[in-house]
Amino acid sequence: MTTESAASADTTDAHPLAWVVVLVPALAQLVLHLLTGDGFGVFREEYYYLACAARPAWGYVDHPSLSIWLLAAWTTVFGDSVRSIRVPPALCGSALVVLAGATAAQLGGRRWAQLFASLGAAVGLAGLVITGFYSMNSYDLLVWAGAYYLVIRIARTGEGRSWPWLGLVLGLGLLNKIGVLGLALAIALLATEHRRQFRDPRLYLGGVIAVLFLVPYVGRPARP
Repeated sequence: MTTESAASADTTDAHPLAWVVVLVPALAQLVLHLLTGDGFGVFREEYYYLACAARPAWGYVDHPSLSIWLLAAWTTVFGDSVRSIRVPPALCGSALVVLAGATAAQLGGRRWAQLFASLGAAVGLAGLVITGFYSMNSYDLLVWAGAYYLVIRIARTGEGRSWPWLGLVLGLGLLNKIGVLGLALAIALLATEHRRQFRDPRLYLGGVIAVLFLVPYVGRPARP
């Protein structure tokens, strides 16, 4: 049995993503954010991110650089008004809603399951708050949701083609915020029958890809 076709116990068939079903709550959440995004002034953390974006670097004392480079690029094009800087986290929120529906589809959910999953993501207060102002946390939510989607796909199919893609997602996550998601996922795999995936060299390739994203941050002095 090859690693490519290694059977998984999770034999539930995935269903196609019903784009219309998940896009409706995703767009509704986006509109809500756009209509209410300037209802209060710049949040104290946003001042900090704007100050960092004025001096882009590979890393800062308390965080890596991805969210800062994205903010610097965004404000260069669209300005640094309150309404402007609230758009990127709002887009993250809408993407999170779509990913919730896509994950439900991977788990065998049909249109109704995808609708309820995406609605749950759209109206969840924690997600609404975090994606309501600019911070690294809105990107963090997106990274975690994308990682879960890929791990579920690997566990369901038993195929390892997605490991490098997972490494890319986790690497972007590490460039955004130092965390232990990759380690937690590895421990979870070891605790289940999916530990067989450790025979697949592509898993280690994904790990290398993820770690490489940390090199600019750990290899250069961080700015205060």
